[in-house]
Amino acid sequence: MGRRIALTGLALLGLGAGSVTILAARHEPVIRPNVRIGLVDVSGLTREQAAKKLRIWWETERRKTISLTNAKLEQNPEPRTLTGYGISLDDKASVDQVSTEDFWESLRRQVGMDEAPAKVLDVVYRFDESKLQSLNEFVTDNNRSSQRAMARFVSGRILKQYEGGSVAVDTTALHDLLLAAAQSERTEVELPIIAGPKKVPDADLDLVRDIMASYTTRFPTAKVSRCANIKLASGKIDGVVLMPGEEWRFNAWVGRRTAKAGFREAGVFKNGKHDVDIGGGICQVSTTLYNAALYADLEITARSNHSMPVTYVPLGRDASVDYGSLDLGIRNNKSHPVAFSATYEPGKLTFRILGVQVPDQRVEIVSVGRRTWSRGEKVVTDLSLPPGRTVVVDKGGSAGSVRTFRVVYQGDVEVRRDDLGMSIYRGGQRIVARNPNSSSRGATAASTSGPAPTPEPSGIDNGEEVLPGGPG
Repeated sequence: MGRRIALTGLALLGLGAGSVTILAARHEPVIRPNVRIGLVDVSGLTREQAAKKLRIWWETERRKTISLTNAKLEQNPEPRTLTGYGISLDDKASVDQVSTEDFWESLRRQVGMDEAPAKVLDVVYRFDESKLQSLNEFVTDNNRSSQRAMARFVSGRILKQYEGGSVAVDTTALHDLLLAAAQSERTEVELPIIAGPKKVPDADLDLVRDIMASYTTRFPTAKVSRCANIKLASGKIDGVVLMPGEEWRFNAWVGRRTAKAGFREAGVFKNGKHDVDIGGGICQVSTTLYNAALYADLEITARSNHSMPVTYVPLGRDASVDYGSLDLGIRNNKSHPVAFSATYEPGKLTFRILGVQVPDQRVEIVSVGRRTWSRGEKVVTDLSLPPGRTVVVDKGGSAGSVRTFRVVYQGDVEVRRDDLGMSIYRGGQRIVARNPNSSSRGATAASTSGPAPTPEPSGIDNGEEVLPGGPG
């Protein structure tokens, strides 16, 4: 080594002090030898060159797919790339960890006065926590031991089911596992899961102890398919618990009305006419719940009336629902949880709102300005009928309007009057087909007489025989 130092010293003397100074000034600091950032060797590179080399490495690495597994889940999530898990390279922070050497430091090392021990530094990453939101939702939905909180009225008692088995992703531990996998050949890691907070804490559910309000509607038991739909939809809602400030939507909870979901064909209103479709009867469920919520003094965030009056509630008190269109929305405006309890009996449906009863509070529903009128009759000539024969094609329905208010009393004092809006029912014409001829001519004609029909908006509306996957 002494000989090497001597030779280097002679070389520098030969160059002269001025030349050495010029070399030192032109020297660009570079990273010392034997330095790696993760798997990337950055020895002898400038910071810019090292950052570029890291970015090139990351272009391939970020596409690496990693699977997450956990035996507590019904199924495992779909594998994602590192980018899909919200991981991205922070090339600047990665390179800023590394020390560079100037001309004199480099010279000292070259002549053996300094050493360059091997050094491996970790790659620095950025994390986008929002990318893990869907993973958290997946874990919640696929938790084997999940059990939602419920409160139901059964045989004269309020029965409660406490929330159980709530889980969440341990994001801190997941980050560490993913980073370890990113810097190795591993393509599968165990998804770290921890006990998650309860949406409905046990102590809050214990506050549900009173019947705040109830409402009952009736229906004919002979309409078997319609009864089945009412029972199915009300059963889906039975036990729902809403925390303070939480909003509930009928369509989101009950879901699309399809045969696959168990709903049947039953009588409906479509464009002001009687028809059949999947889910007939659903609107009686939404209407019964709507009235119970009114009497419990809950906030109504969405409600629509039908195109024709229904027979099971007074005018202005119905709530039509149509998946993807008309909805019923209820918000818990109380300081405690409330629950919806449904009791189905043959020919009778009752909804009870469970929670904490306000002492001496009383609610009345008042209707003003009620009007009804006929939409008239339309006669269709049908030569396929026997001569002189008349057949009712659609019985139609009356039109009407009414404004409805909810009046809240504390004792005998009125404390609030809520305008629930004007309900306008377009109604439907009675349609009659007849053959006016004295003898049949065999063909079917299509002429009309009587007043021209008023155009009906498109969509499905429900009346006495109620709806399908549309208003029901």
